[in-house]
Amino acid sequence: MSNKDIAISFLQDAAAGKVDAAYSKVAPNFRHHNPHFPGDADSLKAGMAQAAAMFPNTTHEVQHVFEDGDLVAVHSRVQHAPN
Repeated sequence: MSNKDIAISFLQDAAAGKVDAAYSKVAPNFRHHNPHFPGDADSLKAGMAQAAAMFPNTTHEVQHVFEDGDLVAVHSRVQHAPN
């Protein structure tokens, strides 16, 4: 699996509420760029678990993915509810 594929799978699992499964696919010390959480993996995991509990019908649609060596950026659309 490429880093790009791992990143996409990680985000799809997290959006589906499978946060532990998502985190089993990535390095434990990864950094992210979500501005709503500190940059460490544990803070993001806690936020993803909370969002999964609050919004069980979340959908995740990948728009663009960029990979350069070990760096991956995913531009995606997350929708927590149909409206």
